[in-house]
Amino acid sequence: MIHFTALEYVKIDIANQWGHGLDKEIWQERINWADTYESKLESLIDEADDKYLYIKAVNALRDAQAGIPTGYIMGLDCTASGLQIMAILAGCKETAKAVNLINTGKREDVYTEIGLEMGVGRAEIKKPLMTVFYGSTRQPEQVFGENTDKLKQFYYALGTKLPGAVDVLGIIQSCWDPMALEYNWTMPDKHHVNMKVFGVIDKKIEVDEMAHKTFTYRASVNMPKMKGRSLCANVVHSIDAYIARELVRRCDKDNVKVATIHDSFWGYPGDMNTIRRHFIAIMVEIARSNILQDILREITGDKSIRIGKDYPPLPNEILNCEYALS
Repeated sequence: MIHFTALEYVKIDIANQWGHGLDKEIWQERINWADTYESKLESLIDEADDKYLYIKAVNALRDAQAGIPTGYIMGLDCTASGLQIMAILAGCKETAKAVNLINTGKREDVYTEIGLEMGVGRAEIKKPLMTVFYGSTRQPEQVFGENTDKLKQFYYALGTKLPGAVDVLGIIQSCWDPMALEYNWTMPDKHHVNMKVFGVIDKKIEVDEMAHKTFTYRASVNMPKMKGRSLCANVVHSIDAYIARELVRRCDKDNVKVATIHDSFWGYPGDMNTIRRHFIAIMVEIARSNILQDILREITGDKSIRIGKDYPPLPNEILNCEYALS
C-alpha cells in the first residue's frame, strides 16, 4: 500500500470531487491533476461533479498552504463493497481483481468493465449490477428486457467476470427455508443478527358509514415464504456492518477517529493511511476465515456444510492491494 502525506490526500480528494472520471484514475494521476491546476482550482468550481465537496477540499488546501489549522475531513469509498465481500467469501481471484482487492496496475471500475463487455454504458449497467447480487431479477429485466439476448449477455458477463460472486449468491440463496419465520446468525464480534421473514397480505375493507365503499389494506406480516431473495443481501450487509464496526474499533486503538457512511470511510487526511491499512487487514482476515461457512451452518443447523475457497493465495494478494478504498 502506497502511503501519502496529508497534503497529498487533500489533493486526491480535490481530484475525486472534481470528478469527470478522475476518481477512477491511479493515485498519482489525481495528485498530478491537482498540482497542474493548483493556481486556478477556484475557477473550476462550476465544472466540478460535486461542487460543494470540491469547494471544501480546495479551501482545505489553501488553509494548509497558508499554515492555518483545519478540521477538514475527507472520505474514501469501497469500490463496490458488496462484490468485494462476495469475492473474499468465495476466495475468487477474478472477482477480487474486478473490485481492486488484487492489484492490476490500475484503478479498476467493475461497472465500466461489465458495460464494455456488453457494449453498454456505465450508467446503464450500474443499477442492475448493484442489485442483481442482492437477489434482484426485476431490475435487470427492466433495463435489458425479459428473455432478451441482452439479458442473457448480462448474465453471461457476470459469470465470466464475477464468477465468485455468482457462486456466493447461489450458495446463500439455496439455504432459504420455506417454513422459516426468521434467520439468525452471529458475527465474529458476537453481534447477533436477526432477520425476520415478511410477506404481504391484502385484506378488503368495507366501510358501512360510507355507503359500503371498499378499499384494500396491505400489510407486511412476519410469515413463512416459499421463495425469498433477501437472504444473500442480509448476509452480505451483516458482514459489511461488521467491517465498519471493526474498523472503528481498530482506529480507536490508534487514537484515529473515523466516521462511516455505509462503505464510505471519513477521517482527517493525516489519518487516511491508518484507515486504509486497517481496512485491508480486516479484509485479509475475513478472506482467511470460514465466516460464510459458519453463518450458513448457523442459519441451517447443518454442521456438515463446507465452503471452500477458489484461490487460496487471495489473502496474501489483498495485503498488497492499492485501490480497495479509493
